[in-house]
Amino acid sequence: LLVKAIRPESGDGKLVDPQQYEDKAEFGEVIKCGQDVKDLKPKDIIRFGKYSTEAIRTQGEDFYLVHEEDCSAVLK
Repeated sequence: LLVKAIRPESGDGKLVDPQQYEDKAEFGEVIKCGQDVKDLKPKDIIRFGKYSTEAIRTQGEDFYLVHEEDCSAVLK
């Protein structure tokens, strides 16, 4: 999965990640899926392990390469 990083925000009804988990997981929007991905699709918002990914920064934006099995939640 190619995932664009989303930073959790509080107080405005958007994503909120409890402070104690701040350093352990990331949220992101799925941009592109590989051919073997079964349960996710582009525009899904997912939560994934921060240290199980490869980070990419381009044009000031953060992206991650994430394996489908490293996705811990899908937010609808």
